[in-house]
Amino acid sequence: MGRKLRHLLMFLLIILKEPNMPEADCICAPYSRCVCSNQRLTSIPQDLTTSISDLDLRHNKISMIPPGIFANLTKLGMLDLSNNEITMVKENTFAKLPQLLTLILSFNLITTIQSEKAKSTSSHADIQVISNNCYNGTTAGSTVGFYFTGIPYGQFLRLRRICSSTPRFKEKAAEFRQHFQQRGYEEALLDDAITRAQERPREETLKEKGQAAPQERTVLVTTPSATTNHHQKILAPSATLHKNQGDIQRFTLFAYRRNKNIKDLLVRAQIPKEDKNLLKKFTPSGSFPCGRNKCSTCTHIKKINYFISHRTRERHTIRDHINCQSRNIVYLIQCKKCGLQYVGETKQTLANRLNGHRSSIKTKKDTPVSAHFNLTDHNIADLEVLGIEKLRYTGNEDTTRQRSLQRESYWIHQFRTLHPDGLNQESLEITRV
Repeated sequence: MGRKLRHLLMFLLIILKEPNMPEADCICAPYSRCVCSNQRLTSIPQDLTTSISDLDLRHNKISMIPPGIFANLTKLGMLDLSNNEITMVKENTFAKLPQLLTLILSFNLITTIQSEKAKSTSSHADIQVISNNCYNGTTAGSTVGFYFTGIPYGQFLRLRRICSSTPRFKEKAAEFRQHFQQRGYEEALLDDAITRAQERPREETLKEKGQAAPQERTVLVTTPSATTNHHQKILAPSATLHKNQGDIQRFTLFAYRRNKNIKDLLVRAQIPKEDKNLLKKFTPSGSFPCGRNKCSTCTHIKKINYFISHRTRERHTIRDHINCQSRNIVYLIQCKKCGLQYVGETKQTLANRLNGHRSSIKTKKDTPVSAHFNLTDHNIADLEVLGIEKLRYTGNEDTTRQRSLQRESYWIHQFRTLHPDGLNQESLEITRV
């Protein structure tokens, strides 16, 4: 009884199987998308519903696509065959798919793509074949076919010009023929290219080409793409009309510019202009030592991005990058022991100006800075300096000098560094600058 029951169940499963469902464990939404990815499929499922518009066959082990396997899927708009083990795409594989807009063949083992007839697939199809080993002569729609079919003839014609004898040409042409076959070029195309090149006399190929006579034809310059053939089809009726009327000058001439390659995207021949705002963005603000060898000022520089008044305790931010080699600045000298401060300005470098202060201290000149650091329990090691503002005035020398002194006076009064609160002895009358 049990055996008969099993047979009955199997019979019911067969006759009650839902029609037009895929054999694999695919997830198919009604009348639209069908997902068959990650199913370890080795072949294309046979019983796919004809209403599918999107078919996902990614991440399987499909190695071969029989020609015409998708012929009944006339509504197919997107086909994803990426991440499989496909090695070759034969002619008419994707025939009779007028609605196909996206064909993804990336990340396979493809070495050859045989030419697809334009009548078989949509002229707008976007075909992706990245990460393969495909170097064939013609591809299925993403590039212009004759762009590649003309390459063998050009190379064989070059051989005809280089080789001094016909036997030598035939020998080298046979070697080139093998290379082109490895790239997937058809034998008939290669034989025709060799014959055409051999028929050209070598003396003719050595002649210098003159400048072509100018033509009044309309030139359509475009970049090869999936829509190139579609453009030609649109203009084909008018070309036939002009041909029948003998008006060859009115033929539209198609010209193609080179597509961008990786070099074009990564390399720029023109050196970009210096972006001062960008440099300022990545240059830290504050007072810094220059770091040069034998710079005697670096030991006195205080590395900091703000400064504080000894008397008022007000804190101010340094908005510029200032070091020992900076010019046209306002600087601040302060004593490490007692905290008294001195404000000065200079159009020299900060290093040169501080050399003058050190010299006056050593020679005990009658200056405010020299007098302070020559006091008892004081020495030049107690001197600390930092740049607080970089001046950017333009104009004649007198105006620039006057404005620099005004900024110096501003900071003297702001910090209260006039004697006896500080080391400055005098300053200009303050005016807003």
